[in-house]
Amino acid sequence: PAIAVTNAYGQIGFYYGWNVFIIGWFAFFEGIFAWYANILGLIAFILTLRKKYKSGMLWAGGAILLGMQMFLVHNIPGFMPGDDEPIKYLLVGFYIWMIPFAIIFITCLIDLLKSKNNNQNIKP
Repeated sequence: PAIAVTNAYGQIGFYYGWNVFIIGWFAFFEGIFAWYANILGLIAFILTLRKKYKSGMLWAGGAILLGMQMFLVHNIPGFMPGDDEPIKYLLVGFYIWMIPFAIIFITCLIDLLKSKNNNQNIKP
């Protein structure tokens, strides 16, 4: 599970990662953009594969920041007005979702630092 919510009856329910992935983009209409970190992360991944580490790091950083918006969200919007479900906890699935963005960011940072050190070791 990625998110624990409290339903209308006061019971705790769960949203699983696949469920959030499929319907998460709808949250855009409520001002929640965290789902779009997936797109930024995909762009970062492609840039990293192409060895464009600076750009990859920037896109991965954007994905991390966008994903972190979930820490500021208090309700999961429902399909009908008034169906919002209060978020109780962000669970392990949320953090697993964020890990690839951090890995891409760190990989790009390490490769940038390596290339910077290699350029400094070259003597004219």
